[in-house]
Amino acid sequence: MALVLCQQVETQIPIEVEGITPERLLGKSNLEIGQTKILYGRDEVELGELFSIAGALNASRHLVFDGNLGCVQGIGAGQSSGTIEIETDSGRHVGSQMSGGQISSKASVSDFLGIEMTGGVIKVKGNAGDGVGGHFPGSKFGMNRGSILIGGNVGNGLGQAMRRGTIAVGGTAGELTGWNMLAGTIMVFGASGIDAGAGMKRGTIVLAGGLKSQLSPTFVRGGFYPVPILNMLAGWLEQNNFFADVSSLRSSFQAFNGDLLNGGRGEIFVAERSSH
Repeated sequence: MALVLCQQVETQIPIEVEGITPERLLGKSNLEIGQTKILYGRDEVELGELFSIAGALNASRHLVFDGNLGCVQGIGAGQSSGTIEIETDSGRHVGSQMSGGQISSKASVSDFLGIEMTGGVIKVKGNAGDGVGGHFPGSKFGMNRGSILIGGNVGNGLGQAMRRGTIAVGGTAGELTGWNMLAGTIMVFGASGIDAGAGMKRGTIVLAGGLKSQLSPTFVRGGFYPVPILNMLAGWLEQNNFFADVSSLRSSFQAFNGDLLNGGRGEIFVAERSSH
């Protein structure tokens, strides 16, 4: 059985549900859950004023968000265990700073998905906005461990300053994929925008769907060859029921190294059709 929180109010005012996670609600009655304080714009209100509450949160720690979630921010923020399912399009900061468990969205999410996460798995069937796997303003580091799997398209700044972890995108990516990347792996199966890898120090970016423009001249062309680790990643994605065809990872790629302005230890693999 799952605990179902269904947002009932038609509103354009942000609703902040950071901290409404399986591990924090476990052991509370539905009445107590409804009395939990959340932010509605600048006001503090009880969860039950905006959400209907049904079902129960048992040892499986299964929580479902449904209803009008477009203005609901911070779903799964800080989550450390259990499973959260999101039934409809939702707002910003889904899974921010999560350390464990799983979040699955059947729809699309807004900006800053999984920023500064340190563990767990996020799966989004639809699209995601800007800043996936990145960091909050003023912070130095983005995602540090964990996995983000997105079936659709993403915006700009994918994996900004990420330190560890894996991001896979079934659709297209905007500008600055892997911007200031420190380590980790990013895979994009649709075309990517300009300045991929700009400022990266280490890490791996796989542009299986090619590029909309050439890489910066601060990247040096290497060989053209199949990459064994990408074959392993293809298998891992298939085991995790990834949303897109990953067979292209078993092909040959054009290798580039850079950003030379930051030591040149990062690597970008670009599909043959756009490597020239």
